[in-house]
Amino acid sequence: MWDHQGRDELRGLLKDVQNRESIDLETLVEGSLHAVEHAIASAIPAVVRCSMADFQHTSFYSGSALFGMPGMFFYDSQAGGGSGIVEVVAEKFGVLLEKAQLIISSCGCSDGCPSCIQLFHCEKQNEPLHKAGALLVINHLRKSFG
Repeated sequence: MWDHQGRDELRGLLKDVQNRESIDLETLVEGSLHAVEHAIASAIPAVVRCSMADFQHTSFYSGSALFGMPGMFFYDSQAGGGSGIVEVVAEKFGVLLEKAQLIISSCGCSDGCPSCIQLFHCEKQNEPLHKAGALLVINHLRKSFG
C-alpha cells in the first residue's frame, strides 16, 4: 500500500467518502491514516502486553518523509531498540488490525472520540482524524495482510 500504486488505491478507496462529505481528498486520506495509526496504537498494549510508553508511532500522507508516499511507523521507545515490541507488532499485525477495527466500529460516536481514535498524547493534536475513512483503510489492510 505504501508505493505509487498503493497511494492511488488508497485515494480510490476513499473517493466515495470524499464525494459524500465534500472533504478535500488529501485531508481525508491523511485523517484516515492518522485514525488507523491511533487505533492500532490503542490496540498494541492489549495484544503485545506492553505500555503505551514502550513504543512510538507516526503516520503521514504528504510531505517528503517517504518521497510523498503514505506511511505509518511503529517503533521502539528505547534508544537503540531492543525491547522486542516492534517484532511482536509485526508478527501480530493481523490481530492488531482486527482489534483496531473493533475499537473503532464498536464506538457509538459519529466522528471519533477519545474512546476510539483520539489519543491524549498525539503530537498533531488529533488533527486530522477521519473515523469512516479509517474503517475503510483497515478493511483494505486486513484483506492485504489476511
